[in-house]
Amino acid sequence: MLRAPSALAAFVLAAGVGVVAPAPAGAVITPQVESSCPSGSHEGCHAYEDMDVYLGHVVAMVEPMFDEVYGVGNRPAATYYVAAGQVGFTGCGNPADGSPAPYNSMSFMYCPGDRSVYVGQDQLWEFYSELGDAAPAAGYAHELGHHVQTIMGVPAPRTPQESVVVENQADCVAGAWLRYADRAGQLEYPDDVEDVNGLLQRIAHAESEQRTHGTLAERTEALSNGYDNGLEGCNEYTPATPIHP
Repeated sequence: MLRAPSALAAFVLAAGVGVVAPAPAGAVITPQVESSCPSGSHEGCHAYEDMDVYLGHVVAMVEPMFDEVYGVGNRPAATYYVAAGQVGFTGCGNPADGSPAPYNSMSFMYCPGDRSVYVGQDQLWEFYSELGDAAPAAGYAHELGHHVQTIMGVPAPRTPQESVVVENQADCVAGAWLRYADRAGQLEYPDDVEDVNGLLQRIAHAESEQRTHGTLAERTEALSNGYDNGLEGCNEYTPATPIHP
């Protein structure tokens, strides 16, 4: 599953000027182009200890679509790998009291305050080992969907209902990336489909007026929309502020 592209330039993520949260030492991920997996597939190839290497491969596979559409200059400021035991604060605030929002090894999130992605070793390993190698890649594409919303000016959600729309749009962006990866020959069937379906089941919210993320049906529909229609299809969630230029 998730075969690394045979020829792909290295896409290096710089920490960037103006990042609020300092990176833990050695935690800024540099994409890995060359794969050490004998079969070329990342399924079952990596151990807990080298999740940072695996994340580098994920970044190298996901970033090119976003570079093509939005330009290299609009990449996230950084992708931070948070090793087990590391804790710190992002450039975002807690909605309740405005205090700095923390990161730790269970993080898998995007912070618009510092325009950075935080991926924790333990959460990454959980997705990779329990769901398969395509699950974290789809999750990372979802987080880059939030970055796209930030750079394209989608308003921050103010209610749980608005949050559901924003999250579903990020799922649509992840679906658009799956379409891109499939056409590049990077996906393997049926295994990768099972991985992504497993991820949706793991992270979907139950029906509730206070939920902030989509239900399984909503998230599946949003992902399918992106796969079928590409990024342009994702404009329907926030038509006043389209994310596809």
